[in-house]
Amino acid sequence: MDTIHIKPARWAEDPSKCLYVPDPVTGRPLPEEGAVVESSRYWRRRLASAEVVLVESKAKPEKEI
Repeated sequence: MDTIHIKPARWAEDPSKCLYVPDPVTGRPLPEEGAVVESSRYWRRRLASAEVVLVESKAKPEKEI
């Protein structure tokens, strides 16, 4: 199955804090720095409801020769 890198969204009232989003596999909250998780229905619903956001990968640009 595919994986996605996500992190909790920020509170609208206080952007210094993240939302509490439990991981259904571990039962623990999703860490503020994010995590790589399976792209399941659960996480797609969290994305659709803006409870989590996708983390852009910082891939190194390929060097031109």
